[in-house]
Amino acid sequence: MTSFEFLGQQLQVIASAFRDDEYGMDSSPPFRPRSRAWTEHQAERRFTGVWSRQPLINAYHEAVGYFFRAEDHLRGAGILVGGDNSVIYSPVSLGRTVLSACGMAYWLMDPDIDVGERIRRRLAVELDTLDQRAELADSNSVYTENLSKQISNIGEAAEVLGVDFRIDKLRWGGVRHRLGLRVPSETAIAQAIVDDPEDEQTFGRFAYKWYSAVVHANPNSAALTNMTQTGPSIEGVQTVSASISLPKMAQNMLTAGLVYYKAGVRLHDHFGLRTQDSDVVALNALSKISAIAQSTSTPL
Repeated sequence: MTSFEFLGQQLQVIASAFRDDEYGMDSSPPFRPRSRAWTEHQAERRFTGVWSRQPLINAYHEAVGYFFRAEDHLRGAGILVGGDNSVIYSPVSLGRTVLSACGMAYWLMDPDIDVGERIRRRLAVELDTLDQRAELADSNSVYTENLSKQISNIGEAAEVLGVDFRIDKLRWGGVRHRLGLRVPSETAIAQAIVDDPEDEQTFGRFAYKWYSAVVHANPNSAALTNMTQTGPSIEGVQTVSASISLPKMAQNMLTAGLVYYKAGVRLHDHFGLRTQDSDVVALNALSKISAIAQSTSTPL
């Protein structure tokens, strides 16, 4: 097994840690007695209505959906890193999706908010999703009419939740429906899951901006690579090969692995499913990636 194969394997170990746990990620009732989900479920009934019969369960499913999409991308990054050694940027691009998706799951499952706020956050995400669908749909289609009805139904939740329901007009002519506060920006979401709230450091913001540079193929992303001249210079034009060192790849994937772990722990805690096994497996893999990130190695 090559060093890159080993690194890719550790990423996949982290991606599998919570799925392979004996409890998986069960976000449906009946919930474990005295878990946070069990306690919240007792209070769900007062928030139900025509607009939703199970608003809290839907919020849980939304968070778990983000988490499993993150798992898919983290697993894909591991496969690419441990593959045929012909890629540099694509695993790092997948890292941003892991960061964004885990950040959303982390935000939706904040342990310090009440049931009403958890439901509101989930509906705020749904409103953004519906608005984005409406922009892609034919304005005269039945599909658009259905979207409008769904948005109106969510508007009925505003009175139940005690928040404002309003329409913001965008500069280019579109609209965004809001249920109370807006969904935080992806940068803010990244900071919330990466940074210690007691720490003034803003590595989360840096990580998101760096991942974004790679996603958009920004010239700054060339900092990932080692360029080696492979042929003579002809009229100022050189032939070069690009490579990435093992530590640098590990450094870029470590954040993705860490936020996946943190989101997984928060979800497991909420549903009363946290076990020592999944913690140990994921943390052991993270420690190995961290060791690689701090090592010295020749380029790929």
